[in-house]
Amino acid sequence: MNPIRKGLAIAVIVLLAGVSIPTTGTLMSDDDTTPPITTHSLSPEMPNGENGWYVSDVTVTLNATDDMSGVNSTYYRINNGIWKNYSAPFKVKGNGDYPVEYYSVDNAGNVEEIKQTVIKIDKSEPDGDFYYEGLFRKIRFFTEIYDEVSGVEKVEFYLDSELMFTDYEEPYEWISDYTIEHHFHGIAYDFAGNVLHSAVSSPPGNNHVKGLIFSVNVTEKCVTFYAILVKYHISTMVPYNGIYLLRRCKFRNDFTGKIYPFWIDATFYHHF
Repeated sequence: MNPIRKGLAIAVIVLLAGVSIPTTGTLMSDDDTTPPITTHSLSPEMPNGENGWYVSDVTVTLNATDDMSGVNSTYYRINNGIWKNYSAPFKVKGNGDYPVEYYSVDNAGNVEEIKQTVIKIDKSEPDGDFYYEGLFRKIRFFTEIYDEVSGVEKVEFYLDSELMFTDYEEPYEWISDYTIEHHFHGIAYDFAGNVLHSAVSSPPGNNHVKGLIFSVNVTEKCVTFYAILVKYHISTMVPYNGIYLLRRCKFRNDFTGKIYPFWIDATFYHHF
């Protein structure tokens, strides 16, 4: 073969080789039909309270990946609110049960299905007060307690620092044979693990009176009436609680409640 033809043959081979076997190139958007993948992480990583509840604010970090056209945008919303463009970790704050939703879109326009995680936060202790009162030669320990977030899990009743009874259902109470000279202490727990401590060293000094009466006389200083059949609790006179039956009653005029000609439902704060 003469040199000219040989040179032309080599040039054609090199040209064809360069066209048919590309070593690099740009991916077209039509080639990417797979949506991106977004994951989340939380800080604290696991609930720091009880029963899946957090007792602090929670930081949410989103991470989106796309192996072909790349991630264009990531979006999120909290508690069915407005969708926001994710640019940095964000906090979920305050008490509540929060669904956090998120998804991403890649540069080819593929949209990821919405994902969701639920964050439960309760940073508040139960609310309420502990009481005790005389009840037919016994002492009734009780509490009016509530928790609007995770709910009340249990209430413990202590006497002189010793656990005496645990109640898991309303009404939260314990009836004891012990006298009022002992020290009463109560602890209430919510389901998130928040704790309310309350101590009462003496019973409230009031007298609740309810029942049928007649001959009511109310003066500036006192209230008197005859009891037909009246139930009463005198918290400072435990052995005498019970029933007034056909007897004259006298209290100082310092009360809350209602007194009618033939019916009484009132709490007196001093007893003659």
